[in-house]
Amino acid sequence: MPNYPDPELIGLYRWRLTSPDASMNKGLSGTSIDIQGIVSKIYATGKITRADQNELMALIVSDQVLGLRECQQISEIINRLNNGWLKVID
Repeated sequence: MPNYPDPELIGLYRWRLTSPDASMNKGLSGTSIDIQGIVSKIYATGKITRADQNELMALIVSDQVLGLRECQQISEIINRLNNGWLKVID
């Protein structure tokens, strides 16, 4: 049985991209560093843990404005999950 990304993560991500703040893609350096670390780990291992997923969800719903690069990285993670290129582990 394949592991699919949490629908809540995808829904929150889509909401974040369509919210009024999404047009202000300035981003914050702390957010960029957080996401870059998570993304690097996911790419290196080919796996996403529930902890990684929770961290991404927390960043998506936070008051921090996500920049274009951060949105692209999160989108790529979701794309890789949907295509089965990442394994979801607990």
